[in-house]
Amino acid sequence: MKTLLTTLTAFLIAISSVAQQDPYFSHFPEVKPAYNPAAIGLNPRAICVSMLTHQQWVGFDDQTNLDRTGSGDGFVTNNVGPVTHNFNVSSDLYFGNSKPVGAIGISVLDDVLGFTKSTSFKVQGAAKVHLNSSSRLSIGLEAGWGQFGYVNPKFRARHPNDPNIPFSSVFDGNIDLGMGLFYERNQLGQGFRDFYAGLSLKHVNTPSYLLQWTTYRTVMHGYLVTGVNITAQGGLLVISPEALIKYNSEPQIDLRVSAVRQQRIKTGLGYRQWGNADAVSLFAGLFIQSAYVGYSYDKTLSSITQVSNGTHELVFTYCWQRPNPTWDKTVREL
Repeated sequence: MKTLLTTLTAFLIAISSVAQQDPYFSHFPEVKPAYNPAAIGLNPRAICVSMLTHQQWVGFDDQTNLDRTGSGDGFVTNNVGPVTHNFNVSSDLYFGNSKPVGAIGISVLDDVLGFTKSTSFKVQGAAKVHLNSSSRLSIGLEAGWGQFGYVNPKFRARHPNDPNIPFSSVFDGNIDLGMGLFYERNQLGQGFRDFYAGLSLKHVNTPSYLLQWTTYRTVMHGYLVTGVNITAQGGLLVISPEALIKYNSEPQIDLRVSAVRQQRIKTGLGYRQWGNADAVSLFAGLFIQSAYVGYSYDKTLSSITQVSNGTHELVFTYCWQRPNPTWDKTVREL
């Protein structure tokens, strides 16, 4: 534990504060590979897919293009709040009938914030170390390509010919790297099970993007996530408290607790703190065999609530179970 805390402290100190935050997800437990490459291949002998769409601050408008001289020209661009899409697919890896020795996956992210747009495609790999019969540690790495830029920027700069404000669509790309650790323990006793804790870094190489005459640099982001399942009512009810801490220039804390009834219906409540109180979230979801469909609504608590109708998020997950391999004897084994 002391080593883990020392490592986390070093991560947080290493992060500077010169770029935008990564997008947040209200359904962060359902899309762990999006921020931790070690959290892939968590389901035994299964190929798992997660898809998420996030529309933040619905109704938030940009009025910087309104004419400032009173001549009447200019317009308002509607709904410039962040819109994020995420796709993840992963599978654990086996050699023979042994326990999984690793996992491989792909994570794709598309994030639009105002007139800026970032897209990334990353290949993820993880090695799994089995500590004992009920716990294991995954060590993950990811590498891929990230792109950042402006899409047809229509806002009007307060200072004409500001070199930091592009006047047309412009993009640049660069290599983007990440790494993480993920610990799992199946049994804790007295109704507590499926405990997990993860620690990860995104953008460890701090990729930079040259846009017009200005270079934008993405800083490292640190993530710490944890959660546990608590069974009640003879297993008919499962309560899951979970937390995610994200850090680049200041911490953002997501707390949520959900309850699954009869392994079918999921409801929950979340809270986000980012400097001041940011939002409270309501969750609802449905399990249909190997699939899960979930929805959340975030009620903004900051002053942005004056110009926003809140945040909507949809998530879908599905796992295909792979059959256990069968081995036929060769001639030499007869």
